[in-house]
Amino acid sequence: VSGVLGLVEAFSNLAAIRNKLGQKKQSLNAAQRALEAYNSVSDPDPSLTKAAVAASVNAANRLMDMRRTEEALAYHREAVRIRRQLNEPYPHLFDSDLASSLHNLAKALAQEGHAAEAFERIDEAIEIYAYLATLGPGIYGPKLMEVTISRSMIPDAPALMSQYRAHKRQLAKQKKREKQKRKKPGRKRRK
Repeated sequence: VSGVLGLVEAFSNLAAIRNKLGQKKQSLNAAQRALEAYNSVSDPDPSLTKAAVAASVNAANRLMDMRRTEEALAYHREAVRIRRQLNEPYPHLFDSDLASSLHNLAKALAQEGHAAEAFERIDEAIEIYAYLATLGPGIYGPKLMEVTISRSMIPDAPALMSQYRAHKRQLAKQKKREKQKRKKPGRKRRK
């Protein structure tokens, strides 16, 4: 794994350097090579996973720069998937990274006109940053504010908000009904 980690980091660093030099296509290529190396490992450790996420975000950003938003969405989704996977064995340890990836994905979704899904992802990021802001307000408070402002800038936000809230209410009602169905009939609840 350490050899693959070195390879992933090297390609990821190369992608960053190429980007700074304005070589968008070469930067994208290097980021894709980093992800290929990452995907060759069956059970990556957290340091390798973090390097792969950096490469995925780099690839997504280069595609966004090239106005290839639909392709960038795949890389943003991959970054979110990897960060969720990384968070599973280490709850809350990588929350800020996950929230950042969710925010990036939401912005890309909004650009592509997928406002409903953008709201879901950005609300998830807001929820994470709100929790983190209780632990470190000086660090995460500004991030929470940034993501909250981004939410209000999603195209068609006012029109879609009422639909989104109605959908959330419907889901809450459905969960409540399902919870009530799971209760055994005839048993009284303790007060």
